[in-house]
Amino acid sequence: MDGTPTAETERTLIHVPGTGADPSGLGQQVERVEALGGAAEPGTVRVSWQGAQLPQQLVDNIDGLDPSFALEEEIERGARNLAAFHHALELEVGEQARSTVSAHSAGTAYMGRAAHQDHGLTADALVYIAPSGPGKGVSSPEDLADPSTEVFMVEARDDAVDPVRELLGWQGAHGRAAVPWQDPMEGLEAIELEPGAADRTVLDGGDAPRLVSAEGPFAAHSGVLDEDTHAVESIRAIISGGDEQVLPLYDAADPRLPEGLDDEAAVRRRLLEDHEEREDWVAVEDLPHPAPSR
Repeated sequence: MDGTPTAETERTLIHVPGTGADPSGLGQQVERVEALGGAAEPGTVRVSWQGAQLPQQLVDNIDGLDPSFALEEEIERGARNLAAFHHALELEVGEQARSTVSAHSAGTAYMGRAAHQDHGLTADALVYIAPSGPGKGVSSPEDLADPSTEVFMVEARDDAVDPVRELLGWQGAHGRAAVPWQDPMEGLEAIELEPGAADRTVLDGGDAPRLVSAEGPFAAHSGVLDEDTHAVESIRAIISGGDEQVLPLYDAADPRLPEGLDDEAAVRRRLLEDHEEREDWVAVEDLPHPAPSR
């Protein structure tokens, strides 16, 4: 935990890591949480949460393939523990603090299940990062303990998890799609964020950036969390809320994208064009999600 929970705390972040995370690699996860939260500020509490056993290899994400790892049981236990931890933290900091819970990859199944009505986690914002799914039983905002929770999602274009998520949706441990072969995340109506550049600092020099997706489908799966991506800049804004700004996803039909270029080249060009004016950025408080009724 970075920061001390008090009645003066203004914002909290709990981050759930994904496949392969275990206590022996806690230092790396702490660094990731620090990157997500930005420079340490008074009034901020950041936590890298590992209160349950996470999948240690890809096959662990399919319940029953590894007899030594009961995925669905661990998700259920983890969801219960995460909801209890979040509730305890809220009791320490009070209702004035803005609460964000983020999760990466398989960790999103634990976060989403914790936010289900069954377990009752009620954060101001949930951030699904390269998600394996929305969580068991979560197929729409009405399934959440607080249906008005702000829900965000970000992943690199062509992330390897995208087609895998549809396959995992058949099983249900990570969250089942309402319609066969539909992305299980669709029903949650999450605001999709632009993953953007692998290193947005090159924009300061007037150069079009290399996109996170250019790193390849597997490297980009984790690369979206690197400190200098647009995704991380948006997540920092979500943690603070209010008039802090996020960059929504550029889809292929976005009229702001330059014509005559392939999708990635068009996004690279637009990121450069908008770098100083930030016309495409939107304040968190202006996004189409009502404030949670907590």
